[in-house]
Amino acid sequence: MQDILLHNGKLLISSKTVAELFEKQHKHVLRDIRHLLEFENTPTSFFIEKLVINESNKQEYTEYLMTKDGFTLLAMGYTGKRALNFKIKYINKFNELEAALRDDEIRTLSVSSQKKCMKTLQELLPIDEKQEKINYIKANVIVNKAVQLHLNLTSMVKKADMTSEMLILREQIMKDYLKLFDILGNSTAVKEAIYKKYQTPVKLIS
Repeated sequence: MQDILLHNGKLLISSKTVAELFEKQHKHVLRDIRHLLEFENTPTSFFIEKLVINESNKQEYTEYLMTKDGFTLLAMGYTGKRALNFKIKYINKFNELEAALRDDEIRTLSVSSQKKCMKTLQELLPIDEKQEKINYIKANVIVNKAVQLHLNLTSMVKKADMTSEMLILREQIMKDYLKLFDILGNSTAVKEAIYKKYQTPVKLIS
């Protein structure tokens, strides 16, 4: 099975392949993709949903095809030394294939050359995955800062000093933080995404 597919002029990788490569259940990869798509800053063009019919039982199941950017965004949460090494090599291979496609070289490759190229991708499997543990002190600081940004406050307000309206907003931001951390597994990446989402100031109705 080829890991990277050429579809309508784009290089894509399937969610099923990602599940196999990172030794995850496919349903968990689908969950992570859907969580990303729920977040308003995620470009929907990164992921293409498709229905696939199982040849053995004729049942339909969902699969996503993703671009290099989609793969990069999703794989941010799959951490660990070996996983990181794999992602770097895999993204480099994406870049090589894109360059070949632009130069129209991919169409002139022999079947044996194409198989050799894809075999290289299949050999880059991660062995372990170690996800960063959530730091709730850091999470609370980030969430409180997001409340400050969103309400255009002059300074950050502690949870104990927040109004009921501010607490409702804070609870929503915390839910977003935890959901994103579950996917990305990196507090720095989550912080940037949260601040980007909530950086537009609004006024509370008094």
